[in-house]
Amino acid sequence: DSFFEEDACQLQEMRHELERANKNCRILQYRLRKAERKRLRYAQTGEIDGELLRSMEQDLKVAKDVSVRLHHELENVEEKRTVTEDENEKLRQQLIEVEIAKQALQNELEKMKEQSLKRRGSKDLPKSEKKSQQTPTEEDNEDLKCQLQFVKEEAALMRKKMAKIDKEKDRFEHELQKYRSFYGDLDSPLPKGEAG
Repeated sequence: DSFFEEDACQLQEMRHELERANKNCRILQYRLRKAERKRLRYAQTGEIDGELLRSMEQDLKVAKDVSVRLHHELENVEEKRTVTEDENEKLRQQLIEVEIAKQALQNELEKMKEQSLKRRGSKDLPKSEKKSQQTPTEEDNEDLKCQLQFVKEEAALMRKKMAKIDKEKDRFEHELQKYRSFYGDLDSPLPKGEAG
């Protein structure tokens, strides 16, 4: 349980990081477009502004750094999403095993109940012998009931964890798609800047 809580915290933290990177990305895109417009204007008039040139070079350097950082963040998100999918698949397998075990225990419990009823119905056994035969069955019944309850609780917990992981996976896929589009947008003006 603590693993999943820690995992959820890490996912939340990573989403905040990605949101901040997204904001920086939009600011840089705006600055790059503005600088590109100025560069074109000065290119048309033939005037060269040294300060503008330095500003553009600085913007391009920052944009490249952010581009590299975003690329690494995207790789991390992709890796985390893959791990989440693997974990989800393991939980699905465990849930199947738990459901099978639950069914087996229910069948065993029914069998025990039937045996118990048959033994209670037998009248030719002495009372003490009947008691000695019934006690283990009742104990077995109680034990099976406890096991069945435990299996049911475990199955419910696994379903809850799977739902949580599915939700996180969907969020990650959404974030990943969003940041891929932003990363592509940020990357595309760079060759123009380098060419200028």
